[in-house]
Amino acid sequence: GGVEGLGGARGVAVSPTDGASVYVIGRDDDALAAFTRSAATGKLTYLEVHRNGVAGVEGLDGVRGVAVSPDGASVYVAGLSDDAVAVFARGGDGALAYVEVHRDGVGGVEGLGGACSVAVSPDGANVYVAGLYGDALAAFERSAATGELTFLEAHRNNVGG
Repeated sequence: GGVEGLGGARGVAVSPTDGASVYVIGRDDDALAAFTRSAATGKLTYLEVHRNGVAGVEGLDGVRGVAVSPDGASVYVAGLSDDAVAVFARGGDGALAYVEVHRDGVGGVEGLGGACSVAVSPDGANVYVAGLYGDALAAFERSAATGELTFLEAHRNNVGG
């Protein structure tokens, strides 16, 4: 029992639309922990944990970054050791459902080597991931309906313009 997934807590994100959910990534646990937040007191209640390699979840090995979409419907996690970005759908109670993973070098995706940071554009249309090992920035188009990502392009340090 008790709270799980906070080993090596590395990053935190709050649902922007309602402030009702707080998500924390645990690098040492390769995990994403979810909490509900009381608007009245700010106190947190542990909800659940998602771990790399458990129940089909992939892309959380060496988690380094977490972001919630502006509409509050999706959570994105950068997995440094997996060279990946994992996608979760957020339910009304803040609980998460694993949707998909995108990995560097798979299906034409580039720029995720050492994925260490993730951000969602203010309009929710795009997701950006920094790749530490590739000195790169990967850009994805985001489906507003499902939160799923489609790879657009990657930019690398000292390459192109």
